[in-house]
Amino acid sequence: MIKRIHKALHRAKEEVGTQKNLEAKTGISQSSIAAFLNGARKIENMTVGTLTKLFPEMEIYFFRKDLKNKLSPCELKDAVLIKLFQKLMRMSPEDLNDLNDYVNRKYPDADKKQGK
Repeated sequence: MIKRIHKALHRAKEEVGTQKNLEAKTGISQSSIAAFLNGARKIENMTVGTLTKLFPEMEIYFFRKDLKNKLSPCELKDAVLIKLFQKLMRMSPEDLNDLNDYVNRKYPDADKKQGK
């Protein structure tokens, strides 16, 4: 998380050109911005107020279930596939064979469509 904030701070500065421009945009002093960028001040000691001034569009999710509601359809599909894969990994070989048989009966042409 600290590295991500540090990278985002560098990007924010790059997008406006200079630390002075970032100061004008955010109200955070150029010396504070410089100190965070060069490591004189630790990112982990940045106040929430400074963080929100630098990144006003940032959202923080304290709980995973809150994040689920914010996933794009593609990210949600990936999350579902990962959970499914994790469940498949815990299945017995017999159960996997039964599932494979079911899928083959339900979708007999699936292998052909994938070029197999």
